[in-house]
Amino acid sequence: MTRKTYFFILSLFIVANVFAQEKPIFLNNASFEGEPNSSAFVSDWETCIVSGVPRKVNQPALLPGPFGVNLYAIDGDTYMGLMVRDNNTWESVSQKLTAPLESQWCYLFQLALAQSDYFINHSALQNQQTQFNTPISLKIYGGNDECSKKELLAETSPVNHYEWDSYTFYLCPSENYTYLTLEAYYVDDKAMTYPNGHILIDDASPLYPLPYSFGEIEWDKIPKSEYLSIEDIEQYEMLVEDYGQKVRFEGTNLPYFIYLDGYNGVRYGNLYFDAIAGALENFEAAELVVAVKPDTEGNTKKRISELKNVFREIGIQAYQYTIKAADKLANEDKWLVENDFIKMKVYK
Repeated sequence: MTRKTYFFILSLFIVANVFAQEKPIFLNNASFEGEPNSSAFVSDWETCIVSGVPRKVNQPALLPGPFGVNLYAIDGDTYMGLMVRDNNTWESVSQKLTAPLESQWCYLFQLALAQSDYFINHSALQNQQTQFNTPISLKIYGGNDECSKKELLAETSPVNHYEWDSYTFYLCPSENYTYLTLEAYYVDDKAMTYPNGHILIDDASPLYPLPYSFGEIEWDKIPKSEYLSIEDIEQYEMLVEDYGQKVRFEGTNLPYFIYLDGYNGVRYGNLYFDAIAGALENFEAAELVVAVKPDTEGNTKKRISELKNVFREIGIQAYQYTIKAADKLANEDKWLVENDFIKMKVYK
């Protein structure tokens, strides 16, 4: 799946806050799950009404299945289809955000988009079944009411590919907004006639706030992994020794923050333990041993579970790591790294 990037740039005179304190905004039902239907209620998304068009007519589709569309979902089981029609009507959906978009940030946002090579629907203008296969655009708006189009934050060129592509948007609002709206729209809205078309949408990412000032994203303010590629076990030990010193807990959890991986991909997690756990995948014969020190509030078991979950999410085999309370590993010696929270060593 290739990546496309669209930047709707705005000139703002704003100084970014302390970046590491910000959290992503997670969308509800970001993979557009539900029962496939040609006119569907998409959970957590509100259907926007076009003047004079009944809501049922303007409901989005949940696919695959309806209209003869059989493209697989890239995330979960279903995805959403939005249409434009030859009678000058189009579909859009809106969601109230769990936290507002704020004007001092740009937000990285990703969607998987595609078109189907087959999409048969009824044309009200022609009064017959026809292909809705004209490539169309997706527009992304911010607003403070359901379906509000107060500000156009981004739009795509015509989506004309039959496989999923990942599109990356940088949404830089000039005001604070509490709603996000996704709208299918004609490529040429000044044409004398309107085509029938559609766009398929899946796998919406969280909205990642990025520091923004003087019309530019301040990439240098975002924490970044210093390790691009770990190719031998000695390098891995250096990584563990370096980043292991920076692993800590806040209560029972690792502190999460937005960071850049070694390939400048935006991630949300704990940079230091993510890097240690992820690089272990390259060394099937190695084992990482982690001793979790006790704390005064009895959080040891939950902290062990937190670390194990990182390995499971990445897909590291269970035999490649041992994570126990420090008193259960009292006979171990020659630790590679130790701080107030953990001890680590690597068996080659």
